[in-house]
Amino acid sequence: MASVVIDDHLLRDILTGEREPDLGGIAPEGLATTGLWLFRLCSSLADPGAAGKLSLAAAHRLQAGVAVSEHDIGPNLKASANADGVAFHAL
Repeated sequence: MASVVIDDHLLRDILTGEREPDLGGIAPEGLATTGLWLFRLCSSLADPGAAGKLSLAAAHRLQAGVAVSEHDIGPNLKASANADGVAFHAL
């Protein structure tokens, strides 16, 4: 896996310098996010406990995995990723 689609909490952490840009080596060729990243980023700053959802369409298009904050692990997202053969990382 070369790139990873990230959720809003991980994007926030990367932009504030709390996480490595390659997420500890799981995204050596870069990160991606969906078109609603700015809304979700602002929402995560306003309510850090909010659970986000991420479209697997971006992961399929990029042939990438999905990485989410451990606060965003939802049974539907993880099950969908597993069913679609998309690598799922909880950080």
